[in-house]
Amino acid sequence: MSIFRSSARSGVWPQGVAVAVLASFAWTGCAGRNSSATRTADDERVTVRGVLVRVVAIGGETTGWALQLETPLKLEGQTVHELEVNSQPERWAGSEEKRVEARGRIRWRQGIERGRWPVLEIESLRELSVPDS
Repeated sequence: MSIFRSSARSGVWPQGVAVAVLASFAWTGCAGRNSSATRTADDERVTVRGVLVRVVAIGGETTGWALQLETPLKLEGQTVHELEVNSQPERWAGSEEKRVEARGRIRWRQGIERGRWPVLEIESLRELSVPDS
């Protein structure tokens, strides 16, 4: 006997399941859309130095900008040598390929390909002189 039989009694159960499935899709769809901007309780303020560069990634899971760090940063047990920064091309273009000091908050983004990764939301950025070799 199929649960999808067209009797009056059995027709209610599949409709209820369909409504529950659609509601769960709607809920996960909303959560997925907002997950890349989710701010977690473990947000940290940091000051870092490095070279600001443009980045590209297959699948587009990137902000388009990163800071190649002078000193590795340890975040949630990971050692990070490059830290993506929030995308503001009009602000960062003048500092591209230059040594900078950036201050801001670490926010975590979520993607299908990369999983969870840190992004620095820059609050202040200043160019530094190139160190003597």
